[in-house]
Amino acid sequence: MSDSALAKLDWASKHINELNKLFSEKRPFRFVLETDVQAGKRSVFVKRDESVILDAAFIAADVVHNLRTALDHAYWEIVGPFATTDSERRKVQFPFCESAARLEESIKNRLAERVSASFLKALIDLAPHGEPGGNELLYLIHDLDLIDKQRTPIPSNDHAAITSDLFCQEVPDFPFNFHAGSYFSKCTFDWSSQNIDRGTIGVPLPPTTSKFIKELTVPIAIVFPFIPSGKPRPFIPTLYALRDVARGTIKVMRANI
Repeated sequence: MSDSALAKLDWASKHINELNKLFSEKRPFRFVLETDVQAGKRSVFVKRDESVILDAAFIAADVVHNLRTALDHAYWEIVGPFATTDSERRKVQFPFCESAARLEESIKNRLAERVSASFLKALIDLAPHGEPGGNELLYLIHDLDLIDKQRTPIPSNDHAAITSDLFCQEVPDFPFNFHAGSYFSKCTFDWSSQNIDRGTIGVPLPPTTSKFIKELTVPIAIVFPFIPSGKPRPFIPTLYALRDVARGTIKVMRANI
């Protein structure tokens, strides 16, 4: 008999690896330097590759849904045999709960206590609720899966850790002691330059030869922008962490039947 829960985890892993490959081949966000020779100004802004962003969003949504389904399949495998009616069988889902105070009630409503006292306690100890003190990563699987039903979890760019030092390596006249986090939230920054070197600023941008554009290699962090806790999380590392917490949760459930 196949293990559908672990199969779902493996499928999620394949999707995360697919995302890794996508980001290694294409950059969803990149900094671009534009130089206006006539105006004597330069602008740095973030350019988005919408096709890559959308592909990444759909792949991430599949990852999260497979993780949520893996938890439900494992829970059904353990609890399903104890459900005696169609109404009870519809209740057999992994017991996420928004409120810590209602967690035990919610777990019992999912028929966990019919399996064993140790199984009930293991689920309570896993703390799959959304309030402080709960298992934040485990509950995030539930939150992101719900979010995907309303809007795709689209990756965003984060500039909080970027400083002028990184830009100065490629653009020597970039403003010193500049911190990108506050400015690039608006995705652009302009400054004047008295010494514009036509030989080093890049390729002419049609239809005018007065503007030149150059892509920079300054890295841009890719994050989940609307995590319910309010703090952006790194995109791919978070997906790996969610996979690992789902795998660990399934292991705990099976060890406490």
